[in-house]
Amino acid sequence: MEVQVRVAPSPGADDLNFLGPFTHGPPANRHLYLSQGKTEGGGWVKRIKLHMASITAEMITAAGERAIETVVDGRLAATVPTQWRIA
Repeated sequence: MEVQVRVAPSPGADDLNFLGPFTHGPPANRHLYLSQGKTEGGGWVKRIKLHMASITAEMITAAGERAIETVVDGRLAATVPTQWRIA
């Protein structure tokens, strides 16, 4: 799955502010949700929370036009450890 996220400086801090329809949480603690929903009857089967705080300005600059990605264990349903890397 691929989503686009905009990046801006976080007001009054050295942190980055990740913006867009797929980001959640306050600027200093942004995250993405990877969700698996039921096809009938609605509701969720599971949801994985992916924190973005370890994505740095240096990583974004080094990535250029390439994606920044992570791999997660889809068997989990919670906040999972996230190791971001340049694709």
